[in-house]
Amino acid sequence: MADASGVARLVVVLLASLALGCPRGPAEPPTEKCSNGTDDDADMLVDCQDPSCESAESCKLDDLPLGTCTRCGQPCRDQLSCLTTRLFDERPPPMCLAGQCRRPNQAIWIELAFRLALGWDTLQSRISAISVKLVRTRDVHGATIGCADVMAAAVPTNSQALEQSGRFNVQSVEVYRAQNTNLGDGFTLKPVIAATGDRYLVLVELWDEPVSSLSAYPQGQRLGYLCDDSATLPALTAADDCSTDGGVCRRFSFVIPAPR
Repeated sequence: MADASGVARLVVVLLASLALGCPRGPAEPPTEKCSNGTDDDADMLVDCQDPSCESAESCKLDDLPLGTCTRCGQPCRDQLSCLTTRLFDERPPPMCLAGQCRRPNQAIWIELAFRLALGWDTLQSRISAISVKLVRTRDVHGATIGCADVMAAAVPTNSQALEQSGRFNVQSVEVYRAQNTNLGDGFTLKPVIAATGDRYLVLVELWDEPVSSLSAYPQGQRLGYLCDDSATLPALTAADDCSTDGGVCRRFSFVIPAPR
């Protein structure tokens, strides 16, 4: 008969063998980390756009949005179906994400500075209105989009064509009347309402007729444009807000190419 110490060693060996031979349980599914700018759970929703981040401190809404997002939570096929008022009246507007109307992340103000490139000459005196749009870099189907996709939809005779296409989620729309004919010296647009935590591209269009009193969009023909989807446009954070004196105000500078 084996002594007690021998039995104890045998039990330890048997337990170790069982532990090595037993299959491990299924791996825990990945969860979204709500402030790292990455789609951690591979559902095409990043950070605060993911429903699992709704209660995260970094994703709580502030008081800047002017819209009510009445249709949030309802199914959608495009962004316009998530609006109960004009897109201008929801700042930032709700988006159609993964087939559901959802409010964007925290709203902040940023500044955009522009300068006209050489080549505008006397044509710049015809500029009557300027429109600025921040467009989410994933469309309503979750596909990645760039400036080539946007400009294919942005008809030069219809300042609302991008929104009417039904494909894009517009984070912000701002329209300005061009009162200074010497725009080549540079001009700053502020405030531009933006949403934190998301990737976007900037579309600026210059129009030859004033803003419509009915639609609030520019009229006429597009004289020129700038679309920037470079990697130098990082996701915005609450610290980038220009509405207060605190923090580091986010100010982007662009050169608008000659008319084309």
